[in-house]
Amino acid sequence: MVRSAEVSARRSLTGVLHELPGPARMLVAANFVSAVGNGLTLPYLAVYLSRVLHFGILTGTLAVTVVAAASLAGGLIAGHLSDAWNRRGAAIMTLAAGSAGSVLLAFTHDVFMAMVGAAIYGLGMGGISSYYAYFVTSVSSERRQTLLGLNFGVMNAGIGLGTLISSSVVDVHHAGTFRVLYGSDAFSFIVIAIAVLWVSPGTRLPGDASAPDRTAGAGAVAGYLAVLRDRRLLALVGFSGIVTAASYGQVSASLPILATGPARVSARVLGLMFLLNTVIVVVAQMSWLRRDRRDPSRRTLVAACLLWAASWLCVTAGAWGAAASSWAGAAGLAVGIALFALAEPRFGPVVATAVNDLAPQAARGRYNSIYGLSTSSGFLLGPVLAAGLLPVLQSGFGLLPAGLCLCAGLAVHRLPLGNGAKS
Repeated sequence: MVRSAEVSARRSLTGVLHELPGPARMLVAANFVSAVGNGLTLPYLAVYLSRVLHFGILTGTLAVTVVAAASLAGGLIAGHLSDAWNRRGAAIMTLAAGSAGSVLLAFTHDVFMAMVGAAIYGLGMGGISSYYAYFVTSVSSERRQTLLGLNFGVMNAGIGLGTLISSSVVDVHHAGTFRVLYGSDAFSFIVIAIAVLWVSPGTRLPGDASAPDRTAGAGAVAGYLAVLRDRRLLALVGFSGIVTAASYGQVSASLPILATGPARVSARVLGLMFLLNTVIVVVAQMSWLRRDRRDPSRRTLVAACLLWAASWLCVTAGAWGAAASSWAGAAGLAVGIALFALAEPRFGPVVATAVNDLAPQAARGRYNSIYGLSTSSGFLLGPVLAAGLLPVLQSGFGLLPAGLCLCAGLAVHRLPLGNGAKS
């Protein structure tokens, strides 16, 4: 069965790549390199600053907070610049900021430099929404969901590969290994910038139907107020934020605690399960690339919400069953993480496509920025829910995200899917 899934994924990937225009294929390849770079450094910032450079735990955790705060600001700034100035130029500025921040973190020698590097890196990471406003114009609107689905699988594969590489070479006793990782991450941003520059400024991308919105230049605040009047967008980003908080937002918050606590699973086994999650996500996404065009968006989102709800129910059952048998805890967690992986490729590409279908070309940067902001808010809200309710609900905490996902699945019929944008 696994072999047949791999063959199906390979055939789907080959077919889709042949159908995409050259600029889209180049940008997807560059995104893979960037994802590898992101995977190299993803879990290590606090460890690098606190344990390797001996700046203290407070500095390490504060730097992570600075990255998160700066990313929120970076998304709003880049989205405005993308519409009011130049989509291509805003993307390159964002990528340059991410690269510069990585370089500063790689060679930081004091706390001030570390904080500056974290802030610039956060601005770049948050501003990636402006790059995606450019990226989605590399194909026509009919192929947008296929492109985003392919990119979702490619990004997961890249992050997984980067994480494997970093875990095999990193050494907390040698700062040089971390400098290599952050330097490699800086280079990965440059790879995307080169790909963007390689597409000639005179090349008319298939989805780039109109000029930037000159009225947005009147002010970023006014520009975003105009976008937020679109109730269809608010419905989509509200749905996205809640589901993200109940799913992805719990991966680094409640899930590890439930797994290593009530479910009695070791940290090593948990790491292997997350590796399994990545493999399933990539294979499933590549296998469904062509099916994405045939499956209605509502049915796909309902399936994602139901799979996530079932995932949390399995994790909860494992936590409760571990009292009788450690195998029950591991089995519940393994099935839960597998179901979680099957839900992921059914959610992100569909919601991102819906947002870009709603977005007028002149406001695409701001629409993507608001969508990115809702996703970031979900990632922030998830740990807050876990911190407040996990000590109270304990092994039954998984029922909360399961209930939220079920409610979100029931609300899918009210979402503005497939309505298109007003031009």
